[in-house]
Amino acid sequence: MRQVQDPVLETILTAHGLTAAGLGLRFDRVASRVLAALRVHAAGTVPPHRTLLLALGAPIREPGRTVAALNQTVSERATETPGPGSDPWVSWAGTVHGNGVTVRLLFGTASDAPRLIGSVHTDLSRAAILFEAADLWVRGRPGRS
Repeated sequence: MRQVQDPVLETILTAHGLTAAGLGLRFDRVASRVLAALRVHAAGTVPPHRTLLLALGAPIREPGRTVAALNQTVSERATETPGPGSDPWVSWAGTVHGNGVTVRLLFGTASDAPRLIGSVHTDLSRAAILFEAADLWVRGRPGRS
């Protein structure tokens, strides 16, 4: 298994005492390329003060079609807002071209926070642990504005 290649993800894992192996994270070539393509799209689509947490189940099937479908979903849902009195995020889960996907859109994040924090998991049920750590990290970063 490759080392964590995303400095943001590495920072979150370290800050919360988590390990890539413990969360079943994958860093193979396909996973890296899919996440890079999703980050590029999210950078131009997700509005300021929002961060999209995205977890994909491994192995990734039909990576090109999966990226296209997820980009479409991100474009459609990036402007959603939580209802009154609800959590400061909205989430959805499903299957895209045979890949399990879990997404959480956070609101009120720092203007310089990443627009997308993505991960690929061998066991998608562990994504919730990383989502909680990422949410705490994004909201607790110094220099929030």
